[in-house]
Amino acid sequence: MAHLRKQIRDNVVTALTGLSTTGSRVYGSRVYPMAAANLPGLCVYARRGQCPASIYLHYADLPDGAASGDAITIDGTAYTVRVIQPEGTGVTTLVLEK
Repeated sequence: MAHLRKQIRDNVVTALTGLSTTGSRVYGSRVYPMAAANLPGLCVYARRGQCPASIYLHYADLPDGAASGDAITIDGTAYTVRVIQPEGTGVTTLVLEK
C-alpha cells in the first residue's frame, strides 16, 4: 500500500483534474520545471508539515499590476498571493496562502 502522503496527494490530483482552467495539467509531483506547453497547470506536493499552494503560469498571462496580497479564488476556495516568483524562463510561480 502507498504511503499516506502519496494517497492524499493522488486524491488531490484526482479532485483537481478537469478544472476549466487547467484541464488535465495537474501533476502529482515534478522533477523538472514546468514547460510553457503545460501551463496553466497545478503541481501538488505532499511534504511534511504545512506547505503553501502554488500556481504556475506564463508570465504574459499574469495580470498587469498583480502583487503580493492580491486575492484569488480557485474552484471556490479563497487564497491570498504571498509571493510572485518569475522563474526567468517565461514561467511565473504564485505562492498562495489560504
